Amino acid sequence: MFLRRLAFSAACGVASIGPAHAITIDMVPAANNLTEHPGYDPNLNELGAIMNAAADYWEAIFPQNHTITIHYGWLDLDPAVLGVAEVQQSNPITGRPTVGAIALDSTVNSQVNGDVDRDWFFDQTPFDNSEFNMTQTLVRDLEVNERNAYYNGAPPELLEAGYFGNYAGPDLGDDAFSVALHEIGHILGVYNGLPNSASELGDNDYDFNSNWVHGASAAAEVWDLPGDVQKEHLRSPHAMMSVGAGLGDRHLPGATDIFAAAAVGNWTSVDLYRMDFLGGTTWNQGLNWEGGSAPDSNDDAYVRHGGDVELTANGTAGNLTIRDGSSVDLNDRQLSVTRKTTVEAGPGGSDASLVVDPNGVLLTDELEINDGGAVAVAGSTVLSRVHTDVVDINRGGVLFGHGRVAGEHLYNNGTVTAINPFGNDSTNLRLHAINGGTIDLDGAASLALPGSPANSGGLDGDGTLYAVLGNLRVDGQLSDAFDGEMTVGAGRYVQFDDAWQYGSDATKHPVINLDGGNTEPDAASVVGAAMTAARGRINVDGFGRFASHVNFEEGVDVQIAQGGYLLLDGTATLRGGNYAGRGTLRFDSDVLVEENTVIDLASVDLDGDTGGPGTTTTLDNARLTLNVARIDSPGAANRFDGVMNVNGLFSQLNVRLSSANASWGMNGELNLNGSALPGVLLDGSRVDMTGQLNVDGRSWVSADLEVSGDVALHDQATELGLANGSHRIHNSATMSGDGRLVIYGASQLHVENGADVDVDVENRGRLEPGFGVGAFDLNGGYNQDFASAEYAVEIGGTTSGSRYDSMRVAGNAALGGTLEARLVDAGDGFFVPEPGDRFNVLVATGGTIGQFDELDLTTHLGGELLNWSVAYPGTRVVLGLQSISGLLGDYNYDGQVNGEDFITWQMSFGSSDDLSADGNQDGVVNQLDLDVWSQNLGSKAAIAAMQVAAAAVPEPTTLLILGTLIVPLGLQRRRSTVRNA
Repeated sequence: MFLRRLAFSAACGVASIGPAHAITIDMVPAANNLTEHPGYDPNLNELGAIMNAAADYWEAIFPQNHTITIHYGWLDLDPAVLGVAEVQQSNPITGRPTVGAIALDSTVNSQVNGDVDRDWFFDQTPFDNSEFNMTQTLVRDLEVNERNAYYNGAPPELLEAGYFGNYAGPDLGDDAFSVALHEIGHILGVYNGLPNSASELGDNDYDFNSNWVHGASAAAEVWDLPGDVQKEHLRSPHAMMSVGAGLGDRHLPGATDIFAAAAVGNWTSVDLYRMDFLGGTTWNQGLNWEGGSAPDSNDDAYVRHGGDVELTANGTAGNLTIRDGSSVDLNDRQLSVTRKTTVEAGPGGSDASLVVDPNGVLLTDELEINDGGAVAVAGSTVLSRVHTDVVDINRGGVLFGHGRVAGEHLYNNGTVTAINPFGNDSTNLRLHAINGGTIDLDGAASLALPGSPANSGGLDGDGTLYAVLGNLRVDGQLSDAFDGEMTVGAGRYVQFDDAWQYGSDATKHPVINLDGGNTEPDAASVVGAAMTAARGRINVDGFGRFASHVNFEEGVDVQIAQGGYLLLDGTATLRGGNYAGRGTLRFDSDVLVEENTVIDLASVDLDGDTGGPGTTTTLDNARLTLNVARIDSPGAANRFDGVMNVNGLFSQLNVRLSSANASWGMNGELNLNGSALPGVLLDGSRVDMTGQLNVDGRSWVSADLEVSGDVALHDQATELGLANGSHRIHNSATMSGDGRLVIYGASQLHVENGADVDVDVENRGRLEPGFGVGAFDLNGGYNQDFASAEYAVEIGGTTSGSRYDSMRVAGNAALGGTLEARLVDAGDGFFVPEPGDRFNVLVATGGTIGQFDELDLTTHLGGELLNWSVAYPGTRVVLGLQSISGLLGDYNYDGQVNGEDFITWQMSFGSSDDLSADGNQDGVVNQLDLDVWSQNLGSKAAIAAMQVAAAAVPEPTTLLILGTLIVPLGLQRRRSTVRNA
């Protein structure tokens, strides 16, 4: 009755509105006296908004120029009925509806609860389906018996059977929008009262236009259950025009509903919201698409038929999904996608692809590449081949090729592969963040940035980059650290235009693989802006290169394979980390060490391959330990030609070469800048100091030093401390400044004839003039007033400087510690002094202070006792031989030659230090000394010889009269035979 009354209002006439290119549906509220006025919508405002939205939805589907007026209102319908519709007028020529009426149920009548308001959901944003889990059902998703029940003929596998969804959250009631769409669908053609109904529905199905289903013959069955035949409804429960649409869910018109309405309503063309590519190979051929026309900028287009499609002209889509083994080739055309482009394999499907040719362009708001999806780009890095707001590459997705991919935000949790068949920079793969956007190369960002995808397939930081067949350029700021995997091939590079960080998350295992060639031009490189390597593995095979500034943090692990090179062309900062392998790390620019760092490699080249003066390496209160075979590249001189600054108390350069006796050359400039407190700033293997050594503060050295260059001690507070080891100053060396050289107890220093030492020397260890016999001219003061100090001289004749050691001190000499003297062969054979020989072992122009505390001299020689004296006349220290006593062959000095002396000879055989058994006095215990023993076996002449020697010693008073102090050594306690020969 209500619908008849609504017809009265239609007689008043309603002006036709709407665009001429599509149907216009004018929604008119019923008069107040012709409709119910439920308390939840007394003025029909809620219903009016829903009805107008539903009309807008249908208007976009049928592009014919036609107007329909529909009156709407509320009625108290049967409890099982959500709404009713009636066609009240139609065009007698076309058979299309012109006037209709729709009523929705206002009240639920129940014998138990009485009349209650129906629980309607009035969606304030009906075109936003986010409250529902929307699902598309295709014919291929149906069981065979379902297909046969719902369709006649041979409907395409990809025909849309329905599009619906349940509430994603709590049940909000019956969906008024779905019911309104359903009722308008009746008026548009799923109806048994239009002029064309009788002829079309005579066989109980709605025949589809074959042009809309790729030439197939297909029809949708009406609702024809036994005893319940409703030609106004479709048999398929997936269709919106089936019974019960909107009852607790959302149903939108699908292709099945639209094709059925067109069959009776005489609609000759359709514009589907969702359309599939059904067959053929050409995108722009409308008959290849579901609905008979190519998609426009509002349509969701699907290419999932399993074949290849190419554009022959520019194309458009609202959303585009490519999946299930299908591919789309732009064929040098432009494809404009208003919203989102998705490329994926799909559940159980084969890999899908999108190809953007050299002159092709993809314009899309968002590009999403999911598992099994691949987008191939070919073009230049200047013009955009792909232009989008968001690129979202999920796990299993691949973006590859060359050209420019531009977007405001780019996310990669899949794979980006550069392929450059032309080998020039203009055709690299360029990821370009535009309009201040960012790039997430590993997909591990928090996705809090504007434009980030709501569901990105599980961003886990597994993004992978490959620059093996081409170069990759990352043009934009990274949103977070790169925790994925990067592989760079021989002669290729990855370029970052903005500073970036490698590794951050302790739960991730990022990897950079630099798989270069066997020569520098074929290096695998990372270039561009500065990089901070916070954590993760860097594997180098062949030549690898970082061409910009790098910061290596504690968590980084650098592994260089045997024969491999890692070249650091830019400046580098070391803050720890692990560096291991059998390759070479080469610094071609300045290095700053800020945290303790240990490098375990075959070689480290600190001064690079610049061909110039080398680089500057600075240790800033940090230790740099090099456990290497070389400090230079293989094949080069094993030396450092740059500048090395070791700054601060806690700094230390420790070069520990793998060969026990190996050394490295400091041919550049070494600056040891210690503090007021002593610290070892140089340690490890022997250093051949051929360059410049500058010392400030109390800087100690534990590595053996071979100084042949120049040494400068900054000021009076400066101390060059030789803390350990054996050190030598060559005749080409100079040492100057206001500081002092200190020889500590665990070290010894040899000074070659001609060395220019113009500083004070403090000896707490061991000092030996000459390399062998020689003279040491010290143009400073000398202090040996320490119990641990030793001054050691060799005596091989009676000529100072050439046959016996001497030191000439320009200042004064403070004495203490030990004076050691050994007889040697100075070139004329082993020297045995004669009584009365005198040796000026030390001359101090400024005078001597004190005396030696201990004497360690050669007193036992082949059975004879050498009785020495030491005098300190004025500025000199004079060592003299007073007498020789004893018996040749008496090697144990017991006054007789017997079998015990043979044992002594046997135990010291081969020695050149313990000469107690050196009977022939040639400086070594050998077979000849056994002959001396045998010749004197049984002799007791020692006693008489000793008595004669004792009588020949002058009285001490006589020596005092001469103004000379002599210490008789024959009366001193015998020292260890290991040192006293």
